Amino acid sequence: MRRLAPGERERRLRFDFEVVARLAAPWLQVAGFASIPALLSARDPVAPGTPGAAPPYVLARYDFRTLAGPGRYQAATVVAFDLLAGGNYPFTPPAVTVLPPLPWNHRVQPASGVVCIGSDWGDAGGQVLLAHLLVQVARILNFDEPYSDSDWGYQPDAIRYWQETLRGHSLHRDLVYPAMPVEFTHGVARSRPALRVLSPWPPTPSPRLRVRGRA
Repeated sequence: MRRLAPGERERRLRFDFEVVARLAAPWLQVAGFASIPALLSARDPVAPGTPGAAPPYVLARYDFRTLAGPGRYQAATVVAFDLLAGGNYPFTPPAVTVLPPLPWNHRVQPASGVVCIGSDWGDAGGQVLLAHLLVQVARILNFDEPYSDSDWGYQPDAIRYWQETLRGHSLHRDLVYPAMPVEFTHGVARSRPALRVLSPWPPTPSPRLRVRGRA
């Protein structure tokens, strides 16, 4: 498998964060961090759009209701992305972990908060961007991701609830997912939308967050 030199990897991380800065979604808030300790303490967050920023650790807050249990909801969900967890970014997938309180979702491990993102990243040969992954996680939280009949994920009861109570519909059928910015995907210039970033960055991450196998 190909491996990027340190300078190439930094350029790729910078590119990823530049694309994230151009995602337009009122329900998405993002901050980057230079280290795992900084992420765990939410210290010195880096806003998308900061010139030259290439943070390998990212927190994203999804400001729409997600299931907390049968008929119960939580107002928002915060997710941590460790882009270097696989050891060979961008060819190996990031680790994606939900911070407590955890949603009730078949793709979220109920003890650790680890999110199953499937095989798309690993199969793409480095062509999937962090922005794509941020949108995929939104779809997972919204029960808008296909699943296999042979794999009911971490929480089968959540799939049954989706089938029987939600009748196979997503939680928010009117949720608009941001498109990838055309200036990156097609080389077409356009004005840059502003991605909301809370100041100061909330909430304080829980020490239960597992990053690269550490509690």
